Amino acid sequence: MRIQPKRVRVFPNPFAAMDAQGRPCGLCPSDPDEGGEPGRFVGAHPVATFLGEEVKGEIRNRRQDTGYRFLDCSNSETRPFQLADELATKEPVSLVLTPYYRDRIADGSLIDAATVGDIKDHLLARAEAGVRLFNSHFDADQNAYELLVSERAARLAPAPEPAPVAVVKPAPGPEPTARSAKHTKNAPQENEQ
Repeated sequence: MRIQPKRVRVFPNPFAAMDAQGRPCGLCPSDPDEGGEPGRFVGAHPVATFLGEEVKGEIRNRRQDTGYRFLDCSNSETRPFQLADELATKEPVSLVLTPYYRDRIADGSLIDAATVGDIKDHLLARAEAGVRLFNSHFDADQNAYELLVSERAARLAPAPEPAPVAVVKPAPGPEPTARSAKHTKNAPQENEQ
């Protein structure tokens, strides 16, 4: 019988870092000794969105906006702490507990699901700590995180549908009066003598 290595179930901690747009972007690269390759992250993957139109003949790459998906939840929050709420509903990632991952749990890059009570409360506490640190880089009277989230929500909201065009029917007029046969088209005409 083969001896099985100890495994651990972890959540990524996207709130360990915030990008300039106020999006959680804390990543934990996969263990290089366990086959982790450059660009591979525990419970996360990058999502690039190209900005502007591609210019034919241009050799430089277009600008891009890089976001991340954590356990298939977008970091482009449209309401405060949305990512913490969504991550709490997901299943943790199962990993072999290597010294590398043990260090990542200790430094806060990963969250050991077995050692925290309510994962939603724990993620929310981590998110609030990340937001406090992010907001500390701005004027004290500003909540930069909430401002950026509300701007993103407005930008990503679907365009409102145009108001329907009202068709106005004319008001009913008086009933037509009976006409004499003399004035009715195709009526037989009387000869006056």
